[in-house]
Amino acid sequence: PCLHHTFCAAKTLAAALDSNAYEYKDKKSVSQNISLTCETAAGLFEYPELGAVRLFNGRWIAAVIVNDFQNRNGWHAAGGTISLLWNNEYGPVIAVGMADYTINEPFNQQQTTDTESLLSACPRIEAKLDGRLYAQHYDRSAVMTNQTDENGLFVRVEACLSDTQHNRNDSGICALDYSLTDKAFVIKGSVSPALSDRAVYILPLITDGITLDVAIGAKLPDPKTGFCPSPGFMFKEYRIRPDTDGSFEIKLY
Repeated sequence: PCLHHTFCAAKTLAAALDSNAYEYKDKKSVSQNISLTCETAAGLFEYPELGAVRLFNGRWIAAVIVNDFQNRNGWHAAGGTISLLWNNEYGPVIAVGMADYTINEPFNQQQTTDTESLLSACPRIEAKLDGRLYAQHYDRSAVMTNQTDENGLFVRVEACLSDTQHNRNDSGICALDYSLTDKAFVIKGSVSPALSDRAVYILPLITDGITLDVAIGAKLPDPKTGFCPSPGFMFKEYRIRPDTDGSFEIKLY
């Protein structure tokens, strides 16, 4: 939504062209000479100053974030959300900009009057507690651990459902486990059994090409089609209800 992002993209493109990364002759003839670093990376990379990890395995690129340099309440996704999921065949599957799209720079952001389709692009656990909405992607105190072995790359997040001002609700303790293997990207989650009928995992997916397999829990019918100006994608908002013990498992492949 911000012009500064356009400047950054233009600078990156200029650097790629200047380094002869791509040979440009005309609109119909562009050949790639080298691969970008993220296209050939493998393994798990940590960015502790951002509270983020990135996972690469040749087919998938994923990023998980528990915090970030926070600017204003409700802006930056946190809580162990998936901020990016990229598939080499289908492109962006999940992409997150702001936690909730809010207009704080009215002359520098895209305005929209279609409030019905304006949805958050953040994957998240959320529930209504004490008459208020709480969600895991508002939690700035989540704890993330990770490991790698011959079976894949694994990230675990322990979080708590929080309001838009980042206040935690002690009854909203939850956990998310992400695993990246050659076959699939897997999301496992859990909440207290007492919240199993109120909590829902919201999964906005940009592409229809990916298979969504709910192994544990129930996929609710009639996903909404939404749009968020940051990052600027349309998506389908799938909702998964945990089973009676508060668990759910989703496989993307």
